[in-house]
Amino acid sequence: MDAVKAEGTWDGGVRLSCADTSTEVAIVIEGLLEAVGFDVDVEIVPGNGLVAQVINDHDYDIACWSLSLQDYQAAGRWSSPSASWATATPA
Repeated sequence: MDAVKAEGTWDGGVRLSCADTSTEVAIVIEGLLEAVGFDVDVEIVPGNGLVAQVINDHDYDIACWSLSLQDYQAAGRWSSPSASWATATPA
């Protein structure tokens, strides 16, 4: 990181965008990143705002993000080219 900063093309800063329901997670991630030299600017936004910022606008450096899956939604379904986001109720 020091070498890249020395080049003068990047100051080590990153934006961490997290939903207002994940402020504790944001604090932990900020601390971990700062411990290795990043200058972190934390943005706490409403959940719907984070979805728009990440999915629609692609306006983020790092985002607190997750996707919940049910037990019946096997990983193989997500890796298939014909996988659908919609799932049937398990039998």
